[in-house]
Amino acid sequence: MALKKEVHKESPHRSVLVVDDESSSLFYLNTLLNGAGYRVFSAPSVKEALNILKTKEISAVISDLVMPDRSGLELLAWINEQKIAVPFFVISGKGNISQAVSAIQAGAVDFICKPIDGKLLIEQLAKVIRDKHACTFSIDEESVSISLQFSKAQLSLNFIEEKIKEVVLNYCDQNKSAAADILKINRKTLY
Repeated sequence: MALKKEVHKESPHRSVLVVDDESSSLFYLNTLLNGAGYRVFSAPSVKEALNILKTKEISAVISDLVMPDRSGLELLAWINEQKIAVPFFVISGKGNISQAVSAIQAGAVDFICKPIDGKLLIEQLAKVIRDKHACTFSIDEESVSISLQFSKAQLSLNFIEEKIKEVVLNYCDQNKSAAADILKINRKTLY
């Protein structure tokens, strides 16, 4: 009796383009995403990513920020110019608040610092792909602007909150109990 080979038809709604010049990062993300059931297209440069985007239907893009040929933000700008509606994640081992805000303002879904939390990435990816394909109405420019302003404000607030904690700790001469009292937060938050 011959065994029938099962053919797995991959959904075009579950294909991800990963762009990173670091081979170890490409390998990690490829393994992670394949294990989660995604079809993965890998590109070690923006130039190769552009070729893939021109020929394949992609559900999401995960791109490194800093690469030798062009940046991840330049790739995102090209995607925006071409009016390709694809969720875009920026990853970086050298990111800062300014770069994160720039990425979000340019339309990135998220800015993720390396090392990447695989479980969190898979959850975020599944959500944005699900939301993208469930959404059938158009979003006006004002809604997009408000969303971007909110994201920028949230990033700024998180940054400011950390700086305030740092300043109060320094002011209190590293006395965490006194700092917690001034900030009116639980002391365990500072430990």
